[in-house]
Amino acid sequence: MFRSLIYNKKICAFKPHHRQYATVTSNLTHMPSIEIISINSKGLNLNQDEFDFAIIEESEKIETHRSLYFDFLKTLSGTIIHIGNPEMIDNIDNGFFGGKLIDWSFGEENKFKFLKTYENDFLKILKIAHEKSPKKLILFLTDYQFAGSNANEIKYLTLEKFIEEYQQNGVEFNKLYEIEN
Repeated sequence: MFRSLIYNKKICAFKPHHRQYATVTSNLTHMPSIEIISINSKGLNLNQDEFDFAIIEESEKIETHRSLYFDFLKTLSGTIIHIGNPEMIDNIDNGFFGGKLIDWSFGEENKFKFLKTYENDFLKILKIAHEKSPKKLILFLTDYQFAGSNANEIKYLTLEKFIEEYQQNGVEFNKLYEIEN
């Protein structure tokens, strides 16, 4: 059912004319947005004290912090979780991004993994989001300005296959993953 929604409505990705693609180097400021959406859920009731990184949970409307998938996501309902750096736990008003959670030494271009310190928290939120979705359907997405744009690409996986792919090969920046039963 959700796939037909995606096929019937194009993902309207924001593609600025001046977007520059750069090779990520350690000198650049890394500010990717990292988000998990639990489709049609009424809330995940996550407790910030249980996670080593910052989280923002919003259930009234799905609103991404960046524009890559904005138009597409505003047509959906459910709960969105924004994942951010640990120091943002007490300060969410000055930007919210997860660059310090990423293992930037991971070898594949445009792919990433979380630092080992944060992997279990990431996987825990994925599983909770999946369980709380009445359709057992979640989306995982990132928006990172220095990665190539795959904004119109969607990858369909089961939760088990997504976790397996993540653990073996990492996941791609700027790609929307639909994760279902």
